[in-house]
Formats: sequence, structure tokens, C-alpha cells
Amino acid sequence: MGAWLLKAFSGEQPRISANLLPPNGSQQAVNVRLDDGALDPLRKPEHAGQFAAYPGNFQSIYRYGATWLGWPGAVYAVPGPVATDRLYIMGDGAPKMRVNDTEYPLAVPYPVNALTGSLPANGSRTYAYSYVDKNGVESGPSPISGSVAWNSNRTVTVSGLEDVPTGIVSQNFYRNDGSNWYFVAKRAAAKGDFIDDVTDAKPRALPAASATQAPTTAPTGAFDYIDLVVTRVYVYTYVTAFGEESEPCPASNLVDWEPGMTVTLTGFAGDPGGRNIVSQRIYRTQTGDSGTDLYFIAERAVSSADFVDDIAEDAFGEVLPSRAYNAPPDGLTGLISMPNGMMAAFRGKDLYFCQPWLPHAWPEAYVLTCDYDIVALGAIGTSLIIMTTGKPYLAQGTDPSSMQMVRLASNLPCVNARGVVDLGMAIAYPSHEGLVLAGADGSAQVVTAQLFNREAWQQFNPGTICAGQLSGRYIASFNSVNPDGTPLVGTFIINTDGSGAFLSRSNVNAVAFHYDISESALYYLTSSGEVLHFDAPGGPPLNYYWKSKPLLLSAPENFAVIRVDSDDAPNLQDIANINAARAAAVAENEIIIASPLGSEINGQVANVYTLAGDPLEPIPGMAKTITVNVYADGILRASATKTGQMLRLPAGFKARKWEIDVYGSARVQQIAMASSVTELKAMAGS
Repeated sequence: MGAWLLKAFSGEQPRISANLLPPNGSQQAVNVRLDDGALDPLRKPEHAGQFAAYPGNFQSIYRYGATWLGWPGAVYAVPGPVATDRLYIMGDGAPKMRVNDTEYPLAVPYPVNALTGSLPANGSRTYAYSYVDKNGVESGPSPISGSVAWNSNRTVTVSGLEDVPTGIVSQNFYRNDGSNWYFVAKRAAAKGDFIDDVTDAKPRALPAASATQAPTTAPTGAFDYIDLVVTRVYVYTYVTAFGEESEPCPASNLVDWEPGMTVTLTGFAGDPGGRNIVSQRIYRTQTGDSGTDLYFIAERAVSSADFVDDIAEDAFGEVLPSRAYNAPPDGLTGLISMPNGMMAAFRGKDLYFCQPWLPHAWPEAYVLTCDYDIVALGAIGTSLIIMTTGKPYLAQGTDPSSMQMVRLASNLPCVNARGVVDLGMAIAYPSHEGLVLAGADGSAQVVTAQLFNREAWQQFNPGTICAGQLSGRYIASFNSVNPDGTPLVGTFIINTDGSGAFLSRSNVNAVAFHYDISESALYYLTSSGEVLHFDAPGGPPLNYYWKSKPLLLSAPENFAVIRVDSDDAPNLQDIANINAARAAAVAENEIIIASPLGSEINGQVANVYTLAGDPLEPIPGMAKTITVNVYADGILRASATKTGQMLRLPAGFKARKWEIDVYGSARVQQIAMASSVTELKAMAGS
């Protein structure tokens, strides 16, 4: 006698002949969850958004707060590793940054012209001096000295003074700048040199001759060269309202500076526009704890006005951080985030990394190059999977300056960036041979070998599928054509975990997916521009279908009894979800009924309406139902609609091939069928 127990239900393996499937395998599984061994229905998708004036060509979507964003082509939107809420977007023209409702170019412009640094203008001076006797009478001036070259903030030594005559108590010193005479200083009479370091000399004409003896020899003046000459170079950067700093401008001219001098910087450019530039940071060469480098000296509001560097020599800040920054190049795409503030992207064969925590800066020094054009990237911890048009690559590291990249041995090119999905512990991507799983350990293997051969896989046109994931399962929508020319449209859900690869199907027809990691929710876009929540927890259960493998007996037998076990007792949340779905369907139908329903059937082109059908939304049932059909040698022999009790099956025949299918919305834990009540009871605890 025979017994058949179905539990730990699995999905389809289309490549394997039906009679060779595992005991719990399925010939067909539609709208069913198979993640805990039971048959559980998917939930009805819920409305999550609608693109107004939908252009009909979006292939990528992203939920940014309460706003849905969409683009044609493969576009990558990634939150940045920054304190404020910013979204970084690549694949839609030049890289962009979105802040609230405003988009900016990601590249921060830098000043393209060098500054010019200049010292105060050079000049010349002449000197004379006079005597003052004990009665305060000043003599006439000495002969005038020769011309002395001079720079602002430099001193001049006046020498060649005569021996002081008897009765002279002090000396007055005068200088001429080429247009006027100035009184410089008065000192006690002495033959020694006089140092002119006076900056506030007052205009005064030379004294007239008097009875007091005047000096007869002209003094000499000498420009005081200082050994502390420092050659300086200046640069400046732009800073945005978001704290992003640009690359520096080219280096200024060399400025030979000495203590006490000021440097005037000219050539600043104002706000170039379009990037919210608010300030400029100015740097000069300096010697500090980190050696000689460009150090910060000042920040000011963005301006084209000159800047005077009178900042103390020891009043400097950090070394210029943006010297090696580069703006992200146009065409950079495939954006992905990594640990330690890193982000990665690519252009052609080149792999780029941003400066950690600074997504606006993409130093060219970090670029790594592959042998093949890059198609997509996937991150697993500090490992980066690089999928190309040839072999995949693996890059690993904790800092972009030390990333190490190796080419993997697998000949498994990626054929479609929109089919790449992060499953958590592996990156899944479509190749010519099937779905590939690539791991951080450098492994890359086709996991759908038991599901499809190459020919069957190619029927789905893997170069055009769009994919997402939910609970670690790969979910892909396809829109292709069967060999006989009929449409091949739908969605498959592939299980890739340790229990073995299998799939189920859904009647969802998506043109783009988006997985919201903060909610563990999968959303998809329909061809009408509506965004739906896939398997929404608040949705009513869908009707699913599951068909067993055929049980082939060695000799014909008759099964006498069947038992269907379910632990799916109604709960308040399920009832609320069903009632909400019913109310929504009724409201939608009232709108449809209140408007023109179309026209007579022969007034429309073919395939607009189902024959004897209508455009009304089906109203969900009030309770979950289940129907288990029993087939013997291909003939439907019995249907069971009750759970938790033993049901008699028809007698009077025997069959060698037995099959079971399940249709409904209730959860099923196991199905047992036996040739006798005794055998069925014996299986009850199995």
C-alpha cells in the first residue's frame, strides 16, 4: 500500500524532468512564498506612488523621502556618507547631488586662474641731518646723501656721520621720498649710525642755515637687507554651502617675503554659479609640523576683491586638504557605497573611488583599470565585485589609496546592469549562461544551472530584465518572446540559499525595481507609471497555485484518504487588510461604472477586452480559501477544500501516476495522502 507526504514545499526546477524533481519539488509555483517550508500566498501589491505625466520610458526608480524619482536607463541613486541628507546620482548625464528638491552638479568648480602676489611698491630716499646746540638752535642741513633704494617695511641705515662738534647736544634726521622732505627723528648727538625704522614721519622742510655749525659731509644711506627672506606661493579654493571644498587654483607667482612685509593677492574669481559657492579659502606655503606645504591662512565670503596677507607668520591652520582632489568626470556611473566613507563608480574600463567621506572629490590617483569595460559594481563589506563585459574582478581594501584588485578566473561576463542585485552575502548578476552569484571570497558561479540551460535562460532575454530582491531572493521581471512568437512576460523569484536553487513565479510585470533597505520593502514600477509595493504586508493575500511533481508508483494503486494541514487561523490584521482591499476595489469600481465603459465589443481593436470580461477590479473574498486537487493518471479525481481533517477519496480505480495541485489563499503546512486511514494516522506526526 502507498503513502505520500508533502511538506517543506519547494519551487520549480524547470530544467529537470518533472518525475526527477525532489520529493518536495514543484512543476509550477505561482504567487506563492516558499521561504519557511509552507505554502504561503504573496500579498497583493499596494499603491505606493504615481508619476504624473509619466513619459513611459523609466528604467530606474528611487524613493527619496516622500518623492519618487525616475529616469530612463540604468541610473544609480545612493545616499552619501555625510551628516546631512544628500542623494548622489550617476548615470543620468553628469554626476549630480540632490538636496531636498534641488539638484546640483556633483563636481565643485575650482578657480582656473592663478593668483598674483605682489609686495608694496619699491621706492628711493635721500637723507640729510642737522645739529642742535645746547640753546636749542638748529643748524642748517648737511649735504644730501645719495639715493637709497627702499621697500616698504624695510629699514635704512644712515652712516658716515661726522664727529660731533663741541656744544652740539642732538641731531635731527630728514629724508626725502622724491617729492617731499620729512622729519624722521631726533636723537642725542653721536657719531654712530642712525637706523631709520620710522613709519610715521611728518612732512617738514629742511632747516635754514643758522649761527650753529652745520655738518659739512653728506651722510650715506644703505638699504638693510634681511637674511630671513621666505619665498611664498599662494592658492585658493572655493567652498560650497555644504562644506565641500574644491581643488585649488594653479600656484601663484613666487613672492619673496620678509618679516614685516604684507603681500597683496589679486586675480580672485567670484562665484561661478550653479553650485552654491559661498566662500574662498586661502593658503600659502609655510613650514609647519608637517614640513613645508600649503597651509590655510584665511577664509572669506566669495569675492573677486583683492586680499592683503598681513597674517602673522605663525598664524596658520591645516595643510591644504584638496590638493589631490579631482571632480567626478562626466560619464561616471554605477555609483555604490562602501564602508569607511568610500563610494565607487566607473567609466569605461576605469574604476574610481571618492575621497573618504567626501563624495564630491574623486582623485585620479585612486583609479584602477580593468581589461574589459565595466558593466556594474556590487559591494560586500570591504570587497567590491566589478562586473565587466569579460571576466569579473574583485577589489578589496579599507581605503581607496590601498585598494587591491584581482581578476577572477570565471568567464562570466555581466550582460545587464539592471539585473544586478545585492543579496546581502553575494552579488547576483545575469550572464549568458544564467544567473551568477559572486562572493567576497572571489567565487563566481552560475546558480541557475539546475533551473535553465543556456538556451532556456536566453529565452528570457537576460540583457533586458530588471531585478530586485526581497528576503534574499532574486526577483526579476522579463518581457520577451517565446520561440513560437508568443509573448513571454512575467516575473520569476529565484531562491539561491543553501537549500538549493528553485524558483516561483509572479504575474507582476515590472519595468523597474527599487529595494528600500530602511523598510526592507521592494517596490516596482509598472508601464503606466504607477509604483507598487511588492508583497505588501498590508495587502490581502493573493490566490496562489502550486503543483507537485508526479508520484510514479511501481504498480497502480488507489489512495483512499487525504489530509491538508494548515495553521492559518484568521487574525484581526488579515481581516482588516481584506476589508480595506474590498473597500478600495468597490470604490474603484464605482468610479469605473460612473464613467463610459468603452463600447460594444466589435467597436474595439482585438485584445483590448477579455471575452465576456470587464474592466472592473475583482473584489477579494471575505475569507482565505484553499482547494487541493488530486489527479490520477492525469484525470482530476477529487478536490479537498477543508483543512485539519481526514477526507475520503473516490474508490473504484487505481492509477500509477499521481499529482496534487493547490489553489487558494490559505497557508498550507503539509498534505498527506494514504491508501488507508491507518497509514495516514501513522504519517500524522511525520
